[in-house]
Amino acid sequence: MSGSPYPQKRDQYTARLLFRSWLTAILLVCLGFLPAQAAEIYVHPQGNDSHPGTVAQPFATLQRALDEVARLRSVQNNRPDPIVIEVADGIYRISEPIRITNRHSGTQTSPTIIRAADHATPVICGGRPIQGWRVGRDGVWRVNLRQVASGDWAFRELFISGRRAIRATHPNEGFLRVGRVASDRRSGLVYKPGDINLRDTASGDLELVFLYDWSSARVPVASIDPTKRLLTTAYRVGGESRHFRMNHFEKHPRYRLENHPALLDTPGEWYLNRRTGLLQYIPLPGQDPASTQAIAPVATSLLTLRGEERQPVRHVHLDGLSFEHCAWPIPSVGYAGSQACFYDTQEPGAGYWERRKPIPAAVTIEHARFCTFTHGRISHVGTSGLWIGRQTQACTVSHSTFSDISANGVMIGEGQIREVQDQGRWWQHAPNQVSRQNVVRDCVIEQVGQQFYGGIGIWAGIVQGTIIEHNEVRDTPYSGISIGWIWKPTTSPAGQNRIRNNHIHRVMQLLSDGGGIYTLGRQPGSVISGNHIHGVPVNAGRAESNGMFFDQGTSGFTVGGNLVRDVVKSPLRFNRAQNNAVQSNVLVRQGQTPPIRYSIGFDEQLIRKQGNTITRPRDFVIGNHQRLIDNAGPRTPAQHDL
Repeated sequence: MSGSPYPQKRDQYTARLLFRSWLTAILLVCLGFLPAQAAEIYVHPQGNDSHPGTVAQPFATLQRALDEVARLRSVQNNRPDPIVIEVADGIYRISEPIRITNRHSGTQTSPTIIRAADHATPVICGGRPIQGWRVGRDGVWRVNLRQVASGDWAFRELFISGRRAIRATHPNEGFLRVGRVASDRRSGLVYKPGDINLRDTASGDLELVFLYDWSSARVPVASIDPTKRLLTTAYRVGGESRHFRMNHFEKHPRYRLENHPALLDTPGEWYLNRRTGLLQYIPLPGQDPASTQAIAPVATSLLTLRGEERQPVRHVHLDGLSFEHCAWPIPSVGYAGSQACFYDTQEPGAGYWERRKPIPAAVTIEHARFCTFTHGRISHVGTSGLWIGRQTQACTVSHSTFSDISANGVMIGEGQIREVQDQGRWWQHAPNQVSRQNVVRDCVIEQVGQQFYGGIGIWAGIVQGTIIEHNEVRDTPYSGISIGWIWKPTTSPAGQNRIRNNHIHRVMQLLSDGGGIYTLGRQPGSVISGNHIHGVPVNAGRAESNGMFFDQGTSGFTVGGNLVRDVVKSPLRFNRAQNNAVQSNVLVRQGQTPPIRYSIGFDEQLIRKQGNTITRPRDFVIGNHQRLIDNAGPRTPAQHDL
């Protein structure tokens, strides 16, 4: 390629970029960032990494542009102006994550900005297009994938025309109920007559999908004996804890089967034989292989922004970028979910907590300060969406969408596990390492937990000064927003957190024992206010689901000015919680359900209640609360912060 990617449009393209650069400069001057002209680097799908990265001769990859940023930073450590990477419209396919390190750090007056070009929506894609379909006489599309047959590629998700296709499953809708579990309560189940008609398990990588109250498991099936109606798994079902015995929560728990050629019977379903590489798909009405895009993930991470403990990444801003298609291969022994998409690795010799790890995210930010992810999108990924991880401070995620996520949508902070210099848990011996002052605002988080059903819209672990506000969280299998990761009222650096003005609805759609907002542990000075929660169905498992569930050790919260309605069970529930204030909330209860439920033996005096309005659906007038409803959820663009 020589010259501009589109020579006939070069002048118009250049003029538009110059105008955007001028406008950005004016805004940065107003914000106190920019006393001089910004340095600009350009990236285009039809560029070339041997080019100088100018508007006329752009780079082809974002990683090459970041190399140029690092070079500019190294030759002029105290630049007075920002460095801007302008990313043109198009798809940027990767198999390894884009890596941002402290070599790319900026300063308050000279930030590093990676942004979409004007009116552009660049997509960082970790998937591989699938072509060469053959249409059989039965209407099924088939293609042989050599990379799969050779063992170089395997995938658990397939996306057809931008939508997640359904892995061959039985039943096609809902779940089956166990007749009884195996005698050891771990290795399989006896199914009810007529529920399963499979005999051959060797021809497909058949998988048992098993549901607990608040988590799920996925385990390979070893055999099915139709005479005894006995399904035996290849490995233990669930984590080691006794409450993950198969019939701990329910006598007849839910399950289903996935990934067998005999289960491929409904339009929209697919099956991959990992030994032969044969991929089969039953098309939806109107789909044609010549015009249908099929993509499966290859990359296991899309972007990491990661510094070091003593040298974090600073002042790097991602603006207007989309990220799609990212895989997480589950352990060979299966997936044993514990809670919130943490899982038991089942590593021999490891302790209880050491085995608990979270499903990773497509975009990870850790050891960072003053970094932002704005106007972005993360979708169609087999991982969690975005993780503001360990020792990260004053970072913001805003005005972004997280949709069709296999695990959690957005994660903040970390759990209990990490140890520091053999002294013990970090939160006890190095509390200053807590992730703090991070913000998630004005985002839409939807359709999380698509494969790992314990998925949560926004999860925050042991965090301090976190703000979660003006988000819409909807269509989740488990809780909407979860904060806290210590099951006791133990002193920790957690506290001063704010969950306010969020619109949370259609949550708890599959699992139980959670809520629109779920809390754990001691978090002094924390506030939950102005949230609008509705659309919580009756629990499908044993324990009930609620508008808000304050679970073990929860203390230090003021819960005020929230509206909780259209919740089948109690709007609020407390279990082994401590001192909290509940004031000026509107709680709409159904029938004889109590507005606030307490666990057996709970001392209700621990909850200071004042000025709450308790009503029933027939007496509830939504117009009387319109201001709160209008203020909950993402704000209009005119109200967005710069």
